[in-house]
Amino acid sequence: MHEMENRGHMSKNSGWKWGLLSMAIVIGGVCALGTSCFWFLGKTATISTGSTWTDKRDKRDKIGIVEVLGGIENSREILEDIREVSREDSYKAVIIRIDSPGGAVGASQEIYEALMRLREKKPVVASMENIAASGGYYIASATDTIFANSGTLTASIGVIIASADLSKLMQWAKVDMNVLTAGEQKDVLSPYRPLKDKERAAIKELLSDIHESFIGAVAQGRKKAVEEIRPWADGRIMTGRQAKEAGLVDELGGFEVAVEHIAKRVGMKGKPRLSYVRREKGVFERLFGPTPGQGTQTWVREVVKGVLGAAVEEVQEVPKLKYQP
Repeated sequence: MHEMENRGHMSKNSGWKWGLLSMAIVIGGVCALGTSCFWFLGKTATISTGSTWTDKRDKRDKIGIVEVLGGIENSREILEDIREVSREDSYKAVIIRIDSPGGAVGASQEIYEALMRLREKKPVVASMENIAASGGYYIASATDTIFANSGTLTASIGVIIASADLSKLMQWAKVDMNVLTAGEQKDVLSPYRPLKDKERAAIKELLSDIHESFIGAVAQGRKKAVEEIRPWADGRIMTGRQAKEAGLVDELGGFEVAVEHIAKRVGMKGKPRLSYVRREKGVFERLFGPTPGQGTQTWVREVVKGVLGAAVEEVQEVPKLKYQP
């Protein structure tokens, strides 16, 4: 009797688990279907405005899209994209799609230099979305033509470094911090002590050197004199409209305006073919590909991953319930 009750109990648990698994699969299917609809609508909307999307393996003439999204922490993936469009002859031109507030100096410089080399081989334009400031603008300045929306936030040609001084807080808390260095300025910007005047002057000199490099790079990329850029290089953020008036942006217009411009430039007839260059990662991207609505796709992808992850856990757990002694 006891054994039969245990079996009945396990049967109920198994039924509950399998029910949960079935629900998870259904939800995952609905999310996937919804994503495919967003994907299709996104492609249809793009096609209706005069362009079409193609796989990067398509050897017909196409325009490559290299994305610079979010904070610029390293350059590895973007440099890979640039190398691919540089060596692949089917990419007749390149649009750098930027939506970035900036980031690391070194990474921005590496991308800038790679784009300067690329533009010697193929037409390269920048299309700014919501924001292309600081390092984002640094990168844009390496292209032939810069497009921005009137409300895009851009420029911010400046350099910043910040640190907290917790010395008074440490003193109040009666905490002593022992810091040993080999080198007088090794602990510059340490949060455990105030900044010395000599150190402050050294850091300002460092920032000035990087700032001058920034201004010079923008001037070189824009083919302007340094003195034309300097009045706008005080770190101010500008709208796309203001940046155009200042000569930091060439044209006002969104992504499709940039597509139309560069397609005419390379003599593409009919609907220009566009292709995201970034190597797609994972099954989800291979099934649905990149979409113009990256925010929606990212959200749905995370939902699907979570649901399917839970489903896998349930699949692994059900046999354990079934085979318990």
